[in-house]
Amino acid sequence: MSKFKVGAGIADLDYPIEKYPAMSFSHLCEDKYDACNCRALAIETDDRKVLLLAFELSDIPEVPELEKKISEATGVPEDDVIITVTHNHTSPCDRGARMGGTDESRAKFREEYFEVELTSAINASKAAVASLQPAKYGYGEINSYIAANEITRDPQIGLYCDENGNGYVDNTLAIVEFTDLEGKPICFLMNHPCHATCAMGLDANGKYATSGNFTGITSRFLEEYYGGGAIALWTAGASGNLHPLIEAKVNMHYTDGYSSSISLPPGVGHMIMEGVGRQHAIDAIKCINRITDFTDEITLRHAKGTLPIENQLNVAAPTGGRPPIRPDYGMGLKSNQPEPAKPFVAPEIVDDPDHVGTLQMEVLSLGDVAFVGLGCELFCQIGRDIKNALPAKHTVVITHTPGYVGATPHQVGYIVDKSSAPGSHNPKLYRNLKPGFYDEMIVDKALEIYGNL
Repeated sequence: MSKFKVGAGIADLDYPIEKYPAMSFSHLCEDKYDACNCRALAIETDDRKVLLLAFELSDIPEVPELEKKISEATGVPEDDVIITVTHNHTSPCDRGARMGGTDESRAKFREEYFEVELTSAINASKAAVASLQPAKYGYGEINSYIAANEITRDPQIGLYCDENGNGYVDNTLAIVEFTDLEGKPICFLMNHPCHATCAMGLDANGKYATSGNFTGITSRFLEEYYGGGAIALWTAGASGNLHPLIEAKVNMHYTDGYSSSISLPPGVGHMIMEGVGRQHAIDAIKCINRITDFTDEITLRHAKGTLPIENQLNVAAPTGGRPPIRPDYGMGLKSNQPEPAKPFVAPEIVDDPDHVGTLQMEVLSLGDVAFVGLGCELFCQIGRDIKNALPAKHTVVITHTPGYVGATPHQVGYIVDKSSAPGSHNPKLYRNLKPGFYDEMIVDKALEIYGNL
């Protein structure tokens, strides 16, 4: 155990408004609803210095050698630069929009946004390192009821979606509060398992808009509430099957099992997003008020590991109709669909040993709190099992760290939809990962890495 220092920083992550449209995770955006940011937390002891960066993005930036460049700019060892994203589905995305744009425009945007991401990362990191000061920390948690399990199907009634909360949900909002020695807040490191998907539809101006989503609203609310330069850094927990309880859509269910997501009118989703983000922030403030046990000494350790991820192969396309669920947004009412919504016959799925992915994992031990990072969309049940297994007093699971391999499913809620074409073996698509196959392996690997600290 040793005394330690903490610093935090924040930097703009927006694509220049004069260059819009911007490419987001799903759409070509002509408007900007609110800001996206990169936040950084620096922690230093006598023998180690660690940087944790959270980008309000959908995916880990593909900037070449990003960790190395951050290391060179800050002096923090490259291996101790930890990157994560909030998995914000309304941020600019350096991979280009799924809908809209040309190959040429995507390539141009990609290069330009690389510069934005790199500049933001370095500026936030430099600010965090430059502000390092003696600190103490405390841990707290509270239930924040903002998420629902949307990837479950009741086998008895044959209908999809437990967006009313009956499916398993981990509601835990975990917060590590860092303050100076007089108790002034420096940084709130938050973690909650929920997709940042509150608003993906049109804004009040009838345009698709970039946004920090509800997590950005939560962070800014806390930063304004506490003031004094305090940073509120939000991270995504094991939320592969958890989405906001209320989103910019309505799930329309039918007696034959058909289900479709219907977008709400323009602007309504953003009002919902504001409400969810602000309620989440109020839950965070309640949690912070309960944190009374602080210490000014820690042991800081960080270790990494990898786990081979086996894939599956669909030997044929589904037959006999189409799946009884349309997971994509705004596909319309059943009455508008030309095909009957009858059940389909799923193809045989076999092991695909020729295509093995690699799941990157890491553990950061901060005093009595262990942070387990995974490069995937981990289903919440596996996150729960990791928390229960590690011997640390408190365990926090952070997903969307580098090395993304896709959603890692628990044994519930695994579906094969029509887009699973014959011969598909893309390791980044969760339908090609074996459901329920990795649970114990992932928990065991987390324990192994923790033991190597």
